[in-house]
Amino acid sequence: MPSFTTTLEHSIHAALALANSKSHEFATLEHLLLTLIDEPDAQRVLKACDVDLEILREALGDFIDEELSSMEKEDEKLEATPTAAFQRVIQRAAIHVQSSGRSEVTGANVLVAIFAERESNAAYFLQEQEMTRYDAVNFIAHGVAKNPAFGEQRSVQGSDENGDDFATSGAEPEAEKKESALSKYCVDLNAKAIEGDIDPLIGRDFEIGKDKIDLKAFGYKEFSEVESKLENNSDGFAVFHDQESSFLIYGVSVNELSIQDFILI
Repeated sequence: MPSFTTTLEHSIHAALALANSKSHEFATLEHLLLTLIDEPDAQRVLKACDVDLEILREALGDFIDEELSSMEKEDEKLEATPTAAFQRVIQRAAIHVQSSGRSEVTGANVLVAIFAERESNAAYFLQEQEMTRYDAVNFIAHGVAKNPAFGEQRSVQGSDENGDDFATSGAEPEAEKKESALSKYCVDLNAKAIEGDIDPLIGRDFEIGKDKIDLKAFGYKEFSEVESKLENNSDGFAVFHDQESSFLIYGVSVNELSIQDFILI
């Protein structure tokens, strides 16, 4: 398994210490999120997603003091125990990092993993400030920030050092030369719906661990690139968007998908 960055380890220990200082029996996602506000990698993502850190800090502090007071432990000698959701988030972040071929879990990875706990108050407080998982992943993968003041440059694989992808005079852009990968390998459900010509088989549920989506034509090398193209529709199902094309992954949400469900290179 990958290791944790030093700053993330400090945040996890701080969350446990915070729960102990409040005499809470359990350390929750809200304890963890409160300490992630000061973790450099997570903080960078929060700022890029235009989250007001002080409002978030105050909301979490009030929630912990008021709503978690009933969790006070009977034996002061006992250490606070991470809740199941707390442990799932850490494990989910570690598995994602490992599957992406990286060696360190950061606070940013843990922050993204919190969104999978959709019923948690931690996820609610982030969504209350109009931050989404897509916003976080889009910044981590591409440096695209909702708050332009915190945008970051990301090198684009396949471009030259000067960033002049189409420097040759008269050369056609690659996007124009190639047939759309989606039109070549996927069915445009929107177009077929308009034509009233949807095959019922296309709408069957995607089976996690069994079905795979072939994205080799897109040239993605990391799962984070795929994540930045995914979002849930109004029915809660994952939709893949790339340029002007899209397709529905029926029966599953974005949070349920992992690198194992895709074929990249």
